[in-house]
Amino acid sequence: MLHDNKITGGVFYISLPMKEIILRTFVIPMAKEEEIPNIIRFESKKYLPLDIHGLSYVYHTVPFLDQQIRKLKIIFFAVRKEVLERYERIFQQINAQVFYCEPCIVSFSKTLLYKKMISPTDHFAFLMLDSNSGSICFFEKGIPQFIREFAFDMFMPLEEAEDSSVTVNSKIINEVGNSFDFYARQFNDEPISQMLVFTSVSWKGLFSAIESELKIKVVNFSPGSIVATNNLKEDMSPVYAIGACVDSPMESLQKFNFLSHKFPQSVFRKGLAEVFKFYRSSLLTLLACLIVLVGFHFYLERGLQSVIKIMDQLESRQGTFLGVPVTDIQAEVNRYTKKLIAYKGIRTKSEVALILVRVSSHLPKGALLTHLDINYNDDSASNPLTIEMKGYVSKGDPNEHIAVVNQIFLDLKHDKYLGKYVQNVTLGSLKVENVNNKQTTGFDILCS
Repeated sequence: MLHDNKITGGVFYISLPMKEIILRTFVIPMAKEEEIPNIIRFESKKYLPLDIHGLSYVYHTVPFLDQQIRKLKIIFFAVRKEVLERYERIFQQINAQVFYCEPCIVSFSKTLLYKKMISPTDHFAFLMLDSNSGSICFFEKGIPQFIREFAFDMFMPLEEAEDSSVTVNSKIINEVGNSFDFYARQFNDEPISQMLVFTSVSWKGLFSAIESELKIKVVNFSPGSIVATNNLKEDMSPVYAIGACVDSPMESLQKFNFLSHKFPQSVFRKGLAEVFKFYRSSLLTLLACLIVLVGFHFYLERGLQSVIKIMDQLESRQGTFLGVPVTDIQAEVNRYTKKLIAYKGIRTKSEVALILVRVSSHLPKGALLTHLDINYNDDSASNPLTIEMKGYVSKGDPNEHIAVVNQIFLDLKHDKYLGKYVQNVTLGSLKVENVNNKQTTGFDILCS
């Protein structure tokens, strides 16, 4: 075709057909920018049917949170290196050079943004249909997420399809509905705002049926709305070509050039128009800076008035304390703080009584106390209390007295209320003695 139209030399921008492209979307853990390529090379092996070393690939990262864990969604496009080399050889035959090469579905998104048919924040779908198959692609903020191809009746003659449009429409709606369900589960729960539909065959009642069943706005897309030529109604190629050549409307769409490793972005689209655009941008930037400076001046002026007003309000609130030195105020604060600490340390009769109740509650029948001493350690914040007790166990089998004493010891040690006052419970001694001609086991327990 190039030879037939006598096209030679120049720089070309290519939009690759989807049959040459592999599109995968997968998730990796959050990582540093320099670590991402190695992680992608490792993870992509799980999703690719070919060896990654034989592929040229580009990707786009989207950070997100999954159950409060930061992760990265990877939009991964790949093409076989031999395909790129074949395209480059074709253009070398006419002394031309390929500077830019991207997937056609990315070119399509750039065209829609360039023509302002969508906005950079839209979530939309694009459905393409022919006589017996179709494909649907979902876009988030201009970035293609995934493509699904399907066949609704590969062997149905066109005449039968027209006669049974209701059946065919039902099959198409079912495939589109399945695609929407998969997108909602795997990619995003945000609603799709609209679906663009391009079809080379006229399906009677299809658009209204889709809108009725899926509750989504359907827009009939025609290449003629992009390039005003009647011959382009059934050919998407010019739409893709426009997208490959226009400046990327979004920074995120600049990352899908398969030849970016050969040609830096600075070599693209040079010329007088770009120079003029550069100076125009500089002038606009200067004007914007002046506007910001003027606005900042008025903002500071207004802020100063607010500060003066706040100071006046503070002076009125301070009242008699307005002329008092800060050191005097701080001294009063310290004095009252010490008083408050002293008040908090006052012991009450109810507190001592409760301690006595807690101690006695751990003494079973047959266990008697002969000595109980409770002392407060005012100088120790960690051990404010010491409890010293002595007694003996007389009831029951003398051989079981030690077990009873041990249970008393464990109960005191695990008492949560006493734990606020003591940290250590120690069993001091055990001794067997006769009390009133009866064998008893004496014990000594210290809580500190």
